[in-house]
Amino acid sequence: MSVIFVAKLALAVVNVLFGIAALLRPDLIARVIGVQAESAQGRAELRIQYGGMYVAMGAGAILLQFYPVAFVMFGLAYAGMALTRLALIAREQPLRTPINFGLLAFEVICAGVFIAESSWLVV
Repeated sequence: MSVIFVAKLALAVVNVLFGIAALLRPDLIARVIGVQAESAQGRAELRIQYGGMYVAMGAGAILLQFYPVAFVMFGLAYAGMALTRLALIAREQPLRTPINFGLLAFEVICAGVFIAESSWLVV
């Protein structure tokens, strides 16, 4: 078992744990990422986007770990998040905050780790 494979599984577990935290405590996640969730709809969206999706993506990667495409899809999702965040940071001055740069770094790392050593990259 390679170090990269172990890192993929560890990051998948981190995603599941983050998702569970978002499901249980959307107010905490809102504070961490710097948004407001004052309405029932706002809390529901945090639970859906940061809870349900992260739990499903992380659990899916763990359950499908023997199918490299599962990690690749997870990596591509993170790459999409990172590219979108980078474009928004470049476009809007108020988004140039330590939390956004930290989230961008995490997304880039996750994208790289999940896509690394994927057999589809070898021609």
